[in-house]
Amino acid sequence: IGRIDPHEGTCAAVGTVIGQAERLRELARPGEILVAEEIGLMLTGVEPFELIALPPLQLGGALKQQIYRLRPASAA
Repeated sequence: IGRIDPHEGTCAAVGTVIGQAERLRELARPGEILVAEEIGLMLTGVEPFELIALPPLQLGGALKQQIYRLRPASAA
């Protein structure tokens, strides 16, 4: 959690992971879910999902990471 204003009841999440998630959201087409390598590894072999490897991308200031498109296995 980043900025918290108890008077207004608002807060904002900030940080590397939040920035990477925002970048993936910007790159995704409508209806598409993109995940970075760490999440992709956790979902490998998990039904009912299929991971489609995409070219590695630089997310923010981080090194290039493997990116995956996540889709229902039935859509394969």
